[in-house]
Amino acid sequence: MGSTNNNNNNNKQLEALINKVIKVNQGGPNSRVGKLLAVNSDFITLLTKPDGVLYYNLDHVKSFATNVSEETDLEIDELNEVDCHRAESFQSLLNSLKYQWVQINRGPDKAEGVVNEITNELITLVHNKEVIRVYTFHINNISIGNKPKKDKDDNDGDQKDKDDKNKDDKNKDDKNKDDKKSKESEKS
Repeated sequence: MGSTNNNNNNNKQLEALINKVIKVNQGGPNSRVGKLLAVNSDFITLLTKPDGVLYYNLDHVKSFATNVSEETDLEIDELNEVDCHRAESFQSLLNSLKYQWVQINRGPDKAEGVVNEITNELITLVHNKEVIRVYTFHINNISIGNKPKKDKDDNDGDQKDKDDKNKDDKNKDDKNKDDKKSKESEKS
């Protein structure tokens, strides 16, 4: 009973910071600076520059800081209703994400893919041919719809391969010309 009361006090402190810039967690890959958009029973919604809208599971928020020195020029007006999912709890947020692209956590523990299945204990993602199961308890934060530009990267990779091949061909042509000049010089 004491922990519920404590959560309510913490939520009230956070609610006072809505629309203000805060830093969630003090370091590490899951630390972010952004505008606090909403405080729910067990998660918060944060608008960040690198990730867009992030949903933080309050069970994993170790600290939050105000009067953050890092500047952000994020405009809340730019968000539309689709950008910001509303839910009563973190579990109901997860349940609403079926068939959407998500990124879970940041840093070395990140997982990303299309949500295929959600239970109270696991969320199943599909990324290419890989099936990834993440225990919901270990989800620090989640963002929605940030599918990587893999197709663009692949095309860039193809372009790089073409550029490398063109350079190799040019180098071969230059070498052939040099060899031809050497042979002509030897004949003289």
